[in-house]
Amino acid sequence: MTPDDPEAALHELLSRYARREPWELRHPIVALRAAALMRALPPKTYRPSGTRASQIISHQLKRSHFGLSSPLHEAVTLLELPEQPGTYDVGPHLASQRQHARRALREGVTWSLVRDAAEKEHFLELADANERARSGAGYRPEEINLRGLLGSDLWLAARVDERPLLLTVAAVDGEWSMLRYFVSLESSRVASSTRYLMTGVLAEELAARGARYACDFVSPFRLPSGLRQFSRMVGFRTHRVRVR
Repeated sequence: MTPDDPEAALHELLSRYARREPWELRHPIVALRAAALMRALPPKTYRPSGTRASQIISHQLKRSHFGLSSPLHEAVTLLELPEQPGTYDVGPHLASQRQHARRALREGVTWSLVRDAAEKEHFLELADANERARSGAGYRPEEINLRGLLGSDLWLAARVDERPLLLTVAAVDGEWSMLRYFVSLESSRVASSTRYLMTGVLAEELAARGARYACDFVSPFRLPSGLRQFSRMVGFRTHRVRVR
């Protein structure tokens, strides 16, 4: 029997089993249950426009194994964006987001669009150093493909006292967008609060450009528990998306 809220049931299931590495073959019964819950979700359809941004988005969303696709491959962590400006953080479900965002502002965090090519290169250097520090000696730049971020035009940076705190990059194709990079550049309390602030800033910027949906490039079946909890606190939910 399908529960009244299959998305919430799927979240509970993935909270126990989702891992960075494939786990479905080790837990086939759980995978079948997840597939059944995915089938109960009404699908959304993404139709790429043919632009460079659409190629980036569709490449990440068209998942398959050995050329075969199932409802599991259609799972996307997605934020539905507001139609009216300034309404992203309205509602009791985003109380934590508002609290942390206000804390970041009290700490003096500011943000700006990154348009200058030299500034983008500077942030890529900071991101590369940050990834190396987080990943250790086994870090390989091609795994992150930071240079590939230059193909997306929406760059946002957060700072405190002129110190870079967070970089986020997104690709936009009409009503659809994809979060390609959203990473704190240091580990601190203010950096943690800044994640919430910048989620709201990003949502409003995307909505202002006409986007209605923001997708995470990572499948919900691969999100670590910490990121899963954060994404849910700022409004992301698991949806079923088909690419046509």
